[in-house]
Amino acid sequence: GRRPVECVALGRRLLVAEFWHNSSADVSRVVQRLSDRICAGKRGERPSNWMQVAVRIALLFATWGSLRSSDLVRTNSRLDVAVTTGDFAMPMAVWYARQMGLPIGNIICGCNSNGGFWDLLNRGEFSTGDIVTGTTTPEADIVVPRNLERLICATLGVEETKQYLLCCSKGRTYRLSEDQLKILVKGLFTAVISDSRVASIISGVYHTCSYILDPYAALAYGSLQDYGAMTGQINPVLLVSERSPARSRQYVSRLLQIEENELKHLITG
Repeated sequence: GRRPVECVALGRRLLVAEFWHNSSADVSRVVQRLSDRICAGKRGERPSNWMQVAVRIALLFATWGSLRSSDLVRTNSRLDVAVTTGDFAMPMAVWYARQMGLPIGNIICGCNSNGGFWDLLNRGEFSTGDIVTGTTTPEADIVVPRNLERLICATLGVEETKQYLLCCSKGRTYRLSEDQLKILVKGLFTAVISDSRVASIISGVYHTCSYILDPYAALAYGSLQDYGAMTGQINPVLLVSERSPARSRQYVSRLLQIEENELKHLITG
């Protein structure tokens, strides 16, 4: 589309990048359409993991262009970026975009109760054979994020990636040395956000900012809160929202005690 990204300011230090302005109200629609166009003859096939990451990189560059043209950020202003962990496509896209030159500071990742990535960053290990716990953000109910191997390969090398994939194939615990962990965690932060806190965040943001977050964006918002509480840093932040609240309209409307039709009107403006 001509406007794949819309940016909304919530206060002076927080911007929300909405990647869901399309007919399905989800970034996956953009990924599928571009995959169909690029991979001629394979229309309708599930986009590859790399395609999932690559389209998000393009959307991040589009976001910075939109921010610059609207004067929402100063030239070369560095922003921290808050994202939902999920299959790790979005965190990895932000990581690559930072390597490619976008002025991105820390990458702040929100996990639900399936917090294997939190274990890895904070304990230096995680069990690849854990059982998935059901949450109110089911698309992020992932024990072993599919694109995490890209981060391990980019920071620790091919041989370490082979060890990681071997652990995954056998359901073993994957462990890092202290030196490896220092390399991996550079510029990354993660937090685990419970279902009850997701509900509290959505309600709180709506009543204080008149803005509706979907449950997945609430994971990123919660991780941002924890990051500020733990580090004391209050840098400008871009929060990436990949799904419209309309995709979770029953849950959100019940939580906010508004009718679904009213919710749709509030989202579309």
